This record gives sequence, structure tokens and C-alpha cells, in this order.
Amino acid sequence: MFRLSFVFLLFTSSLFSSVDWDVLSEEIDEARRDMQVSGVCVGVMAEGKVIFSKGFGEANIETKKPVTSDTVFAIGSCTKAFTSLSIGQLVEKGALQWDGKVCDILPWFRLQNQQKTYALTISDILANRTGIFRHDLVWYGSPLTQKEVVMRLRHLPEKVAHCHSFTYNNILYASLGLIVEAVTKKPWGEYVHEHIFRPLHMNDTSISLNEKNVATGYKEKDGMPHQVPYRDIQNIAPAGSIYSTVSDMLKWLCLYTTNENHIVKKSTLDTILREHVPIDEDWNRSKTRILGYGMGWVLQLYDTHFNIMHTGGIDGFRSMVSVLPDDKVAVVVLTNSENADPLCAAIVSSVFDRVLKTKPTPHFALAKEQYVEQKRQTVEKFTALLQKQVVNTVFSHNLRDYVGDYWHQGYGKAAVSLSDNTLFVRYNSFTLPLQHYHYDQFIVAQKADTDFQGMIFQFETDVEGKISHLMAPFEAECEPIVLTRIM
Repeated sequence: MFRLSFVFLLFTSSLFSSVDWDVLSEEIDEARRDMQVSGVCVGVMAEGKVIFSKGFGEANIETKKPVTSDTVFAIGSCTKAFTSLSIGQLVEKGALQWDGKVCDILPWFRLQNQQKTYALTISDILANRTGIFRHDLVWYGSPLTQKEVVMRLRHLPEKVAHCHSFTYNNILYASLGLIVEAVTKKPWGEYVHEHIFRPLHMNDTSISLNEKNVATGYKEKDGMPHQVPYRDIQNIAPAGSIYSTVSDMLKWLCLYTTNENHIVKKSTLDTILREHVPIDEDWNRSKTRILGYGMGWVLQLYDTHFNIMHTGGIDGFRSMVSVLPDDKVAVVVLTNSENADPLCAAIVSSVFDRVLKTKPTPHFALAKEQYVEQKRQTVEKFTALLQKQVVNTVFSHNLRDYVGDYWHQGYGKAAVSLSDNTLFVRYNSFTLPLQHYHYDQFIVAQKADTDFQGMIFQFETDVEGKISHLMAPFEAECEPIVLTRIM
């Protein structure tokens, strides 16, 4: 059996006979260096055969360990397709129904809107058509269990009252794992390993970090890559916890590039890959046009070809899988850099252009422009905040008066402390240093070693003039979350 730790080429049809993979490899590696991506691995499959598989850069910069096709990466939200397939398998067995009510399977399940609680279906969650804000900070860095995270939904603001609006939600995907557990009497991860990983011989794939060959994650800071600690996200595992390799992911993508498989019916895949909700957001890239969301897959057109894809991202890692089902072609890109999204998209598009023989587009040059623009926007975002600052204002109380614990039923506790004349907010596993912005607002400093730079916290007083509430923009799409002081 071949181990894909080297370039593996097998031309299965004339479709690939004119593709110069050496030239593509050079372009990928040059773009990777230009965009400060530590390591990347690319795999291409056609008609169930591996056409190309190669690693670039380093899995660990400090040890100089190279990326290979067997290097383990976090795949983030590309996990969602595995969750939709596991639900599909259980529908085939009669254990579940696509339109089964969530509250019928999880009697304790509640949303803020009671009517929606009793109307929400499994397919609504799979299609991300729930109208519920993401509220990712409820679970991110939190010690809460999966069930505890899902139970917080009853206290969280919703976007719209109906279930027909595309709203991406990781917490609700976590509830699908609890549904799998409820009907199979085994944890979601155990079910997926037994019914998907093992039958597909994905021997280096797991739902948690337990592999020796795992890459180290990085993020760019001051123009240099910096190590990022691994993020344990078992509390939303069905939404994004899988670790895998390009070799294993190509086995997974066989399901979508051939008409033969032994773990799910074609009719089930057809249901999963059908548009269930339109996407109106401006996600379109060069040569792509977004159509909508299926079940764990984004549906789009690449040129005129039907295309299913998904991206993934968690601390230190970015990924993309993209399939042309009618052309029986699939691409997987796994990276260990947080700034790799433009590169992932450029690699996929460059492969598709070569395979489909469409008009060439300078995808890598466009990706670098996007990478530079994203860096510029990050700086400008903080600059814009400073321009809105009302200078020469002072906070209303002694800094000691702001110290205390603040509570929200959905988001939990935020603890404010004081050290060396600086306020800190401790939320979940994060400690955020604050500097005075204006009046009773404090901002997470731009130079703080955290992803929360620029977040503004506002303190409020009660009728007696005492500090009583903390307003935090924990969910970007809704009004600030109001936490009440409890001590």
C-alpha cells in the first residue's frame, strides 16, 4: 500500500494529461512563502484515484520537521460534513428522520424562542437555517461540556424568529452529536470512528488531538510566525474537532468522486448535497458563485461546474475541501497557519483551472493581494476605533470600583480584576488587559497577545451610582451582551 509522503502522480484520464504538476508545485511553494504560511499539504483526487499529493514547508518550524501527506492537521469546520453523513446513516437505518424535531430526541433542549424550540428540526440545524446567532464565545475556551454549551442556547439572543434564514451556528451542530448519542447510546466521536473512519481506513484521523505526527499551529504576528497552543474544542466536537491527514481526507473524498461506496446510499448523499437554504452573503470569489448551503457543505458554481466545498479554521490551522461531483474531481488543502485562507482558495482554484482547462486566472497573485489587504484592514480597524475615541475624558470611579464578577445566563461569568493599575477581564480561559478608551469604556489593547484586540467593554451604573453592569460585544451581529454584577 502506498504511503503518500511523496509526490504521487497517476494520470487516470486525458483530463489530467496536460497538467504540469511541477509548475503548480513551484507556484504553491512560492505563494506559501510570500504569504507567511508555515506549512501546507495538497491532495487531488479524480474518479477515486489519487492524482497528486504533496507537502510544502514545515509542520514544525522550530524542529524543521517537513510537511508530508501523512502530517496531521486540525480540519476545523470541514468536520461538519462528517456529522451530516453520520446523521444520514442513522436516517437510513430508521433511527432518525431528517425532519425529526430536536426536542423530541433531546427533551431538555430549549431556545430563547419557545415556538422555535418546538419547531426546530434536525435538517434545520444541518442546513444552518436556524436564525440563531453564532455566540461562539460561549464555548470557545470554555470548560463547559457539550451538553452544558447546548443548554446555554435558551439564554442567548436570536437573529430572527423563523427557521428559514442562513445563520451559521457551531453550538447547534454540537447538539447533533448529542442526538447521535441519544439514539445510538454511544458518543458521537465513537460512532464516527466506527462507522466512517474505520470503514474508510482513515487510520490517522481522530476527533481529538492524540496523534504523534500532528503539525504545530502558527499565527502571524509582526510579520513572523508564532506558535499557537492547541485548542481543545470537544465541547462542540461535531462542529469542528476532527484531526486528519491529506492521505486520509482523500479516502473520505472518494465518497464524492465515485458512484460506489459501502457506507452510505447515493440517495442520502443527494439529500445532503441539495440546496436547503440560499446564501445571500457576499462569499463569491474569482470564478465562483455561491448558491446556498446543503448539509455540512457550501454549494456553489466554479465557472459553470457544480461545486461543493467547505472551509475550516481553529487556532493555528486553516483547511479547505472542494469537490466537483459531476467531474469526479476533489481537492483538499490542509495548513498549519491562521492566515492561510487566501492560499487555500488559490490552490483549489488553480487545480480546477488546470483540470477543467478554463481560462487561466492569476489566483496566487490575487490571493497575495487579499492577504495584504486583510493585514491592512486589521490595522485600519484599530485605527478607526482610535479616531472615534473622545480624548481627555476620565472614568467615573476609582479603578477598584470596577473589580468584581459579572454574570450572564448564556455567557456565564466575566471576572474583572486590577493589577499594577490595569484592569483585566477574565473570561473562559482568556485574560484580557484593558486600557481606558473614553468615559466608562475600556478597550483591549492592540498590542495585547490575544485575538480580542479592539474589543470594547462598557461599565454601567445603577441608580445609586455604583458599577452594576458590564456590556461586552461578545457576539458581533447582535447588541452587546449585558452581564450583571454579582459581587
